[in-house]
This record gives sequence, structure tokens and C-alpha cells, in this order.
Amino acid sequence: MDPSQGEKTKDLIPKAKGFLKNHFSILEELVELRAEWAEKELAELAVEESAEKKLANLYREDAMMTFDGENIQGKEAICAKFCSLKLSRIQVLNIECLPVSGTDLSSGFYGMGCGYIWLDGKQDARLFSQTFSLHPTPEGSFAISNSIFIHIGMESCGAGTALGSLTRPFP
Repeated sequence: MDPSQGEKTKDLIPKAKGFLKNHFSILEELVELRAEWAEKELAELAVEESAEKKLANLYREDAMMTFDGENIQGKEAICAKFCSLKLSRIQVLNIECLPVSGTDLSSGFYGMGCGYIWLDGKQDARLFSQTFSLHPTPEGSFAISNSIFIHIGMESCGAGTALGSLTRPFP
């Protein structure tokens, strides 16, 4: 591999991680906006619409996502799925990225984020993992073309598993 290519890869990995952090921060924003609007008893539509537009800007038009085994096609459908989740809280523990090919940066990056989500106001957290296929855009950013999202209820971790024993960040 050309040494300058290694430098470019090293420079782009933090940029790809930042892109994924933005994805998860928009989900966190959705949670916060929902809480504010719920207190005021206003329609959720405006909250979902603002977050949905931000999420839509991160996905390619023809993006695909598998959400717990359900195949979803198109960025609007993907955003609608996230908005329908009724997230109460999200805690991202780790985000990682690596280039698809060490020699061809135009191939994009693989990314992954994992942590906990709380749904429907419940106290029990669910583990989640989301993987991404990121492709460079002409504007110098990235777009998500494919994604896999899974979440697991804590009850699946075994009886008596304490959340505290699972909250340490990954090394």
C-alpha cells in the first residue's frame, strides 16, 4: 500500500466515526424533542418530521436496512422506522469504523455503533448494535447505503443479570 494512502485512511477514520456519532446524536435529539413535546401535549408529527429530515440526509435514496429481521427499503422508510420506535433514551457506548479496502478509499467504510436503548418509557434497557456501510459523497461526507440494526431485551441475557454489570464501555 502506498504510504500516502495509509495517511488518507488514518485521516478519514475519525471523519467516518464523526459521521456515525452524528447519526446517533440525531436519535438522541429525537428522544429529547419527544419528551419536550409530550410535556406540552403537542402532536408528535412536528418532532418526527424534524428528526426524520436530519436522518434522511444521512442515508442514500436507495438505502436498505434490516431491522431485527425486517427488510426496509428507501431512506424515508428507514427514517419512519426509527421515528416509530418510541425511544425513551439511547446510550451509545462505542462507535468504530474501518475502510472496506485498505487501498481503495472510494470503496467506503464499515461502521458499527452499540449501546443501550430504552423503549416505550420502560425502565429496562435493551442492548443494540447497528452496523453501517458508508460511502463517500462528492461533498466530502458520507452516506449510509446499508445498515443492520438489532436489539436484544435484557431478559435475553439471563435471569438476574444486572444492568450495572453490562454498562462498562468496550475496550
